[in-house]
Amino acid sequence: MLQTLIVERFGLKFHRETRDLDGYALVVAKGGARMHEVKAGEAGAAEPGVDIGGGLIVGHRAKLSEWSSFFSNELSAPFEDRTGLTGAYDFRLEWSRAATPRDGVPEPVDVDGVSLFTAVQQQLGLKLERKKFPVEVFIIDHLDKTPSNN
Repeated sequence: MLQTLIVERFGLKFHRETRDLDGYALVVAKGGARMHEVKAGEAGAAEPGVDIGGGLIVGHRAKLSEWSSFFSNELSAPFEDRTGLTGAYDFRLEWSRAATPRDGVPEPVDVDGVSLFTAVQQQLGLKLERKKFPVEVFIIDHLDKTPSNN
């Protein structure tokens, strides 16, 4: 409904196309994952789930699928889980948000702390690798600055 309104009032003309955009794939690093896999029936002190905030993720009996979309948001880039890890894990991941790049900028030298890339590899035994992803994008061909009166 909103799209129809914009097309009619602003003369919007657009098309969609697929472009290859830079993103990241999460894979298991050399030496294997360093997260504690919680076996069925194993007791845990904390409730299952993931707490995410301000450079810290703590997981209790958490599946990677429950928090892996975090990477796409944090890195502002497409993301794909290629670890093949399907179990439930206890883990703690801590990094400096100031040392983590945004919008596809290469990883900086760790000046203000550990970047997300370094923390993932050192603390979890996983690795974020650059990858191209086919992504459907919305291309605006024409848009009037002043709306019509219809």
